[in-house]
Amino acid sequence: MFGATVAVRPVELAGAESLVGLCINTVPVRVRAGAGVRVLGLLSGLQEAQARLSEHQFVGLPEIQAAVGAGARFDTVVIYENYPVAPGAAGDDACAVPGQ
Repeated sequence: MFGATVAVRPVELAGAESLVGLCINTVPVRVRAGAGVRVLGLLSGLQEAQARLSEHQFVGLPEIQAAVGAGARFDTVVIYENYPVAPGAAGDDACAVPGQ
């Protein structure tokens, strides 16, 4: 179990388009991997599960913990930033693995 920080700006919230500032939340993410599970299958399943839950990402952590109990605790947070970068802006070897 880990926490994932998500950007949320619910469209059903009146005036959401005029809110100023960050609209983020941290939600618990559970990953179950059994013996013999391949990484691609694990990540694909995780992506599908997160897509199904996306409409609930605005629910606060205290509300989640009240609903499911202590099982929603985590001590690690993952933040993934995805934004456009012009090709070559970070340099040709920005993602190079040393020694490769």
